[in-house]
Amino acid sequence: MAVDKKFFFDHVRGPLFVGSLSETQVATMEAIIDSFSGSYDQLAYILATPYHEVGRDLAPISENLNYRAERMMEVWPSRFKTLSSARPYEHNPEALGNKVYGGRLGNDAHEGYRYRGRGLSQITGKANYAKFGKLLHIDLVANPDLALTPSVAARILVVGMNDGLFTGKKLSAYVGAGLVDYVNARRV
Repeated sequence: MAVDKKFFFDHVRGPLFVGSLSETQVATMEAIIDSFSGSYDQLAYILATPYHEVGRDLAPISENLNYRAERMMEVWPSRFKTLSSARPYEHNPEALGNKVYGGRLGNDAHEGYRYRGRGLSQITGKANYAKFGKLLHIDLVANPDLALTPSVAARILVVGMNDGLFTGKKLSAYVGAGLVDYVNARRV
């Protein structure tokens, strides 16, 4: 399906985007549209996902790991059971990333920060960078910040949702071919 971009941008404003759109918002939405094929219902859901994941600016971002100890206990309760266990990582993003992501998700013990969440969908872990890099024919392992460029972030988002690469659930199981279940599509 080809999306009429002029029509789309003339009608995208509303309760989510009041006033004019920023260059970043337009670039991100165009990159998603250019990476997409499917129904308008699927496109609507795919476009809503970065709004939820990274905010209304729609800018691909790098995970902020600058936490207070109390918040670490809420986000990672199995890793930080006490304030004293969290304090050494407080406001220390690199150490925190290595603690929470090191030794898992394909990361070595000291690679957690390097392969923290990035992009529009916040891919995390060396294994995911390798998987998406291979699919997109780019070296995301050597250059994880490429996931911050709108075109790459959009391709990761669209391919990941369409092919079920984030959770094993494909978007088409919830939206498309007469289905429009946006609530359960969060499982994607």
